[in-house]
Amino acid sequence: MPSSWKRVNSSQIAFTGELNRDTVPTLWQDCQHWLEGEGDLAIELAQVQLVDSAGVAMLLQLQRRLQQHQRQLILLNPNAQLRAIVELSGVSDLVQFEQTKTEQNSES
Repeated sequence: MPSSWKRVNSSQIAFTGELNRDTVPTLWQDCQHWLEGEGDLAIELAQVQLVDSAGVAMLLQLQRRLQQHQRQLILLNPNAQLRAIVELSGVSDLVQFEQTKTEQNSES
């Protein structure tokens, strides 16, 4: 499944599809667009079906870039797979998750 992103507002973007080794290179080319603006950046992940280690690495690199400008990355509504990969990778202290939708709402 292809991946895409859209700007929701000045401080939030939304990903759909997959964040994996096949899609990350294309998404990363748009990274500069995500870094525009000020303040923290929230990424809506409710419509992301698949994440692998390349997807996590991209998010961690984005977090590093934001921190260079005293900004934070907030991951909204990540699926259980992403949470598990982050936990098993030992980088959970580097990632901020927020659940803004209930499981029931995110499935509909």
